[in-house]
Amino acid sequence: MGYVHHAQLALYLEEGRMDLFRKVGIDVSRLEKEGILLPVARMELRFKHPMRFGDVLSVVTRTEAPWDPGLVFRSRVYNQDKTLTASARVILVFADRETGALLQAGKTGFPDLFPADLKHFIIHP
Repeated sequence: MGYVHHAQLALYLEEGRMDLFRKVGIDVSRLEKEGILLPVARMELRFKHPMRFGDVLSVVTRTEAPWDPGLVFRSRVYNQDKTLTASARVILVFADRETGALLQAGKTGFPDLFPADLKHFIIHP
C-alpha cells in the first residue's frame, strides 16, 4: 500500500484542534461571528513513522499556556498499533476578521470566549 502524503498531516492536526475546541465548548463559528479568526502563524512538524493508506489514525491535541498573543497546540498522531507517526507544534493567533490585524487575547473577550474547561488540556513545556 501507498504512503499518506505529508501535506495531509496539516488537515489531521486541524481536525485535532477542532475536536479539542468541541470538547471544551468553544464554538469556532461564534468566534468568527464575533469578528475573530484564528489563523495558523506557525507549524512545526516531526515525522516519526510512515503513515500508510488504510491506517486508522488518532490525533491527541493539548494546548500550552500562556495564550497571549495566540494559542499554542502540541499534537501527536498515532496509528492503529499505537505507534507515534508524527508530532507537531502549531501556533494560532487572534486576528480581526475585517482587517486581518492581529489582536491581543486580553482584548478579544478571552475569558468569555475560552471556557475554564480548556485548562484540563493544558500542558506545560
